[in-house]
Parts: sequence; C-alpha cells; structure tokens
Amino acid sequence: MTDGAASARDRSNTVIVVLTICAGLVGSLYVFLHMNWHIYFIPAGSMEPTLRVGDNILARNGPFEPEEIRPGEVILFAYDGTTYVRRVVGVSGDRIQVTGGALHINGEAVPAKAIGEFELSGSGRLVGMAQLIEERLDGRTYETLDIIADASGDDTDLFVVPEAHVFVMGDNRDYSHDSRFEIGFVPVEQIVGIARTIYWSPRRGDHVGPIPVR
Repeated sequence: MTDGAASARDRSNTVIVVLTICAGLVGSLYVFLHMNWHIYFIPAGSMEPTLRVGDNILARNGPFEPEEIRPGEVILFAYDGTTYVRRVVGVSGDRIQVTGGALHINGEAVPAKAIGEFELSGSGRLVGMAQLIEERLDGRTYETLDIIADASGDDTDLFVVPEAHVFVMGDNRDYSHDSRFEIGFVPVEQIVGIARTIYWSPRRGDHVGPIPVR
C-alpha cells in the first residue's frame, strides 16, 4: 500500500469521526430541546452541600402537575422576579414543623444523623466548618448543613401545606430564605424546573462526568 493511499484512508476515517461527532451533537441538541431541558447556574450557597456556588445544572422544565412533585425533589421556582432553587420537604396536606433544628413531617421527625463536617469556603479560602447532616425523605438520601446553633429557622410554627402548593427548604438550613420565612408556600404553577444533573462545576475538580442531583 502506498503512502498516498494510507493518507487518503486516514483522512476518510477522520471525516467519518467528525461527522459522527457532529451527528451526535445535533441529536443531543434535538433531544435536549425536545425534552424541554434547561441549564441553570448556581450563584449562592443556600443549597450547599448538594449544590455549590458555581455549579451548572440541568433541569427538566415544567409545567408540572401537583402529583409530579415529590418530597425530596430539588426544584427551581419563580418568586418575586427571581428563580430560586430549594428542596421540597412537604406537599399538599403535609404538616411541617422544625423543632430544635430537626425537620418534622406529619408529626414525625425525618430520619437524620450527623456524618461529619463540611468546609465552608469563600473567595477561595476556608471560612469555617459546618456540621454535615444526612437526611432521608421519601426514599431519597441527601445532606444538609447545620452551621448555627439555635438559628432563627431551627424552631418554627406548624405549617399546613395548601392544595397545589409545596413547602421548600434550602439544604444549607441556617442560610436559606425559604418557606419558613417570607417565601412561604410555593404554588406548583410557579415551579419552572426539577434539577436532575450537575454537569459541570469549578469546585468539583475531583469528579469527572455528570453528577446526579440527590
């Protein structure tokens, strides 16, 4: 076989690879748009440690029916002209109360246990430590943070979630504006997405590939 024939074959293989990649990208874009997915950037730490500042996430967009939203889901919703991301801890009819920092649903404490500490960082430097708490809600296990003892949201009134609404809290429990405060109950019609995947993050250099949102 001549060098010219070998070069031609190499070029042909390269073209095939490029066309295959392009076809895959076009197919992925079609699926992305057809399935109504959206990209969101996380600018604040109210959902740490689950979502960290700088995370880029994929979310399935709505609209949603009330029965589609389950406790434990991480949702995005519109409030006062801003899109917020929080975890659903209660749905229609649920009775929600936080007592001594522990989440209670319908009179029962959500199973939780301390599992270690979490480094709080800011501007690239360590600014403190937080207690890492593992919770389990409706079959979903996730982590929350306890930073301040006797914080303002550690003891609340009893909330009863209205029909077609949800009760949300940030996983960074002491630094989250959520249903315990001025946001109140979130109408399902204002939910714009359900977070599914962290596809890239500048603060997760030890991870390669997408990370499911738990």
